[in-house]
Amino acid sequence: MTIKTEFLDLIREETEINLQQASDEMLVKYLNFVRRDIFAFASTFSGNHFTWNYWITDLVAGQAEYTMAEYNGEAKYDMKRVLSVYRKNGSNERDKLKSYDMEALPHSLSELEKNWPDFYFRADTNSIFIYPIPTRTIPDGLKVVGSYIPRDVKATDEMSELLIPREYEALLWAGVASWIYKYKKQYDEANIAQQNYENGKAKFKATSWEQQKVHYARDCDLSDFE
Repeated sequence: MTIKTEFLDLIREETEINLQQASDEMLVKYLNFVRRDIFAFASTFSGNHFTWNYWITDLVAGQAEYTMAEYNGEAKYDMKRVLSVYRKNGSNERDKLKSYDMEALPHSLSELEKNWPDFYFRADTNSIFIYPIPTRTIPDGLKVVGSYIPRDVKATDEMSELLIPREYEALLWAGVASWIYKYKKQYDEANIAQQNYENGKAKFKATSWEQQKVHYARDCDLSDFE
């Protein structure tokens, strides 16, 4: 089931727009606009689940900065917002690190390097900085949990490539419909669709924690995202 057959063709019927008026490429452009907005919105609050991913790499002796990989066929594309960072300890368990800013730390970084037992992290763009600097290499010793923005989709992609659960696909529909009606200068219909979109986003935020609990109870280990 492709995005063209299961989404674009259906929304064409709903909004009465044909291929002469707007190509599939234009509708997919609208779809990607809305989809990125949904992912960006979801990354601003906890309780959502489909925008989360984690990245694991080796903790390297003498290395403070760790640059998160971009899409490599396995990970879910670019990390947008870091939620938490974990360091593997000597018992092969993961300790959650505290975030830091320079003004809030109780000691200078040089003092931390020598005396402080806790580890801290700082996120900057697509890098994570760990202090004190590790003194030994630990395979898979660093785990970063965060939200991400996915790659854009194409009309020929499968519906699963949307990476948005079925219960939230109505958001995509309302958002794309608003764009189409504005393109057709049907402003009353565009305003109704936009209001439906904003109401859907508010409902999504209000109910996302309950959906997350169902999701994890069925499919996932919640410890990945604690």
